[in-house]
Amino acid sequence: MTAVRYSPRAWKRRLALTAAIVLGPLGLSSSGASNGFAPDPPRDLAAEVLGPNAVKLTWREGKDGSDTNFYFVYRDGEAVKAVDDDDDPEWTDTGLSAWTEYTYRVVAIDNRWRASDPSSPVTVRTADGSPPGSPGSLSAIETTPNRVELAWEPAHDPESGVASYQVLRDGKKNGSTEDTRFVDETVQPEVEYEYKVRAVNGSGDTGAPGDPLTVVTPPLPDTTPPAPPVALRVVQP
Repeated sequence: MTAVRYSPRAWKRRLALTAAIVLGPLGLSSSGASNGFAPDPPRDLAAEVLGPNAVKLTWREGKDGSDTNFYFVYRDGEAVKAVDDDDDPEWTDTGLSAWTEYTYRVVAIDNRWRASDPSSPVTVRTADGSPPGSPGSLSAIETTPNRVELAWEPAHDPESGVASYQVLRDGKKNGSTEDTRFVDETVQPEVEYEYKVRAVNGSGDTGAPGDPLTVVTPPLPDTTPPAPPVALRVVQP
């Protein structure tokens, strides 16, 4: 079997990560900067959700600007990655579960293998990963020349839930609501409109619209006064 060759730096990362995993949770693997010799903890740890299965982490080195060799990344208290020191260190965590909360910290390791205290934590939730279902039974419960009131059955999303609904009129977004009713007061008399409704879940994913509904607004009521009578005469009994 062919032996795998690693560079000295790669060996250090592998050994360091192995040591961090053996040592266990975050609280046991850091010696702390309070001893006066370990590096300061990394700063400005930030997390960007890249979808249902990935999170990108970025951070800056500690205030002391010490000779950091690499970093340990901890997810939910366990070491998951050793990252080389860089001017703009970053790492993308992949293979995560959809709509799941994760907490990250980063520990700096200097050239003498001294560990900083952990950075401030950052907690994120991955995206939902699947759109919500479609609303059902769209109907017009009231129609006047200048007003259409719509109602529908709620859509469902088993993970992040339904956050709101978008109402489409003739293919364009007409408004949004968190309720299962919507009033359109921008219609004109004697005009045909097609309405659709789609759901938006808690992760911001938009589902497919439900079945369309065609509405024809009635005409305005006739307010023309009747013509006055002509040739009025009195008929004697």
